[in-house]
Amino acid sequence: MYQLLDPPRLTDGGEPGAERVTARDPWTGATWKVYGGSHYLKPAARVGDFTLTGVPDPVTGATAYYRVEFADGCMPNCWQGCLLYPRGFLAVPSPVPLLPPWSPGTDGRWRAAAATALEGLNVTMSRLEGDLHLGSSLLAFTVVRVDNSSTQGAPLLAMQLLSSNLSGEVHPLADGTAHGTTANGRKS
Repeated sequence: MYQLLDPPRLTDGGEPGAERVTARDPWTGATWKVYGGSHYLKPAARVGDFTLTGVPDPVTGATAYYRVEFADGCMPNCWQGCLLYPRGFLAVPSPVPLLPPWSPGTDGRWRAAAATALEGLNVTMSRLEGDLHLGSSLLAFTVVRVDNSSTQGAPLLAMQLLSSNLSGEVHPLADGTAHGTTANGRKS
């Protein structure tokens, strides 16, 4: 006989991952800037930028997925039609010490903090997952938001491309990471 377990509950009584599509959604209402990363995760020779629009589940009203939106040239073409699905429920811990505001001079610290966030990622951590279409193949990728990562309260955006080998084992791609924050470098 199996025992059924109740899903975890948040302090507001809701279930993790069941946030309703609202103006308080930390993924929406901000332009996300991608400062460094692979040519699949940002356009060459410029900063990438995109926004996310939450699409509600028609029954529950919770965010079922996010549509990625961007102007021509602001993200690589493989992002066209990209959908990102929310997974996990635990916040990724902020870096210690907090990051200074992003600038070309502090980029290395932001890159290192993104790598640390991605290394500590597990299935319970809050993240978005999707696929990039590269002709006839797909690359899976993960997007992580680390809230209150800088001295200004700005979130850290960390992205990682994943691929599988012939045995089906999934692993990060070499040079398959990216990092950024919100456009104004402040809380979203």
